[in-house]
Amino acid sequence: MFPLFLTAQDSYPLTISSGNSLIISQGATLNMVGMELIPDAQYTLSGDTTSQVSLTNSAETLNNTETMSKVFGFEEALTTFSGTIVYNYDDAIMNGVNHDTALFVYDDESSTWSEFPDQDVEDYTVTYNFDGSVPMSKLTAGGLNTLSIDENYSYGIAVYPNPVSSTLNITGLENSTSHLYNSIGQLVLSSNLSTIDLNRLDRGVYILIVEDENKNQTNFKILKK
Repeated sequence: MFPLFLTAQDSYPLTISSGNSLIISQGATLNMVGMELIPDAQYTLSGDTTSQVSLTNSAETLNNTETMSKVFGFEEALTTFSGTIVYNYDDAIMNGVNHDTALFVYDDESSTWSEFPDQDVEDYTVTYNFDGSVPMSKLTAGGLNTLSIDENYSYGIAVYPNPVSSTLNITGLENSTSHLYNSIGQLVLSSNLSTIDLNRLDRGVYILIVEDENKNQTNFKILKK
């Protein structure tokens, strides 16, 4: 394959001056050096909120594992993007990652990375359809399940699988109560069971608070897929 990405490190493939905006029509594609934004509805990037998109040609290290060596950054987080993001890559930036991939999104506010498994079957593209609930400060791609159970283990409590599609397991603590909140802080459910059925919940990011019998709390960021 021919190299797709010749941009210098720490470049800015998109800059929007203050007071200006860029409108992406529904179904249209904005391609920024290999990152494609395809909104479900008309989406506006404005100079008041997202003035620059940066590109750094070096890897992030997540759970002691390096991602691909192309990381996009948003000066102000994309907080309401609903639609498809496609991350294109070539051999030159794979950095030892195979084609079993996922997108990784960083949220500055919570200082956490989240993993979104590839939804297409093609090599050299990583695709995920977002529902508008995921804040995005950085975006890159890497190996599937890089954020393993170790990322969801705290004070003897393990929460898995994460991301989760149906049943969430909580181990390591007896007589616990769990409270799950959505991305805007609303209580979605409470349970004192070690398994929680999340089938009815929409895709997105949730916060799980696990409380022991002494009211000590441990928080986990949960991705429902």
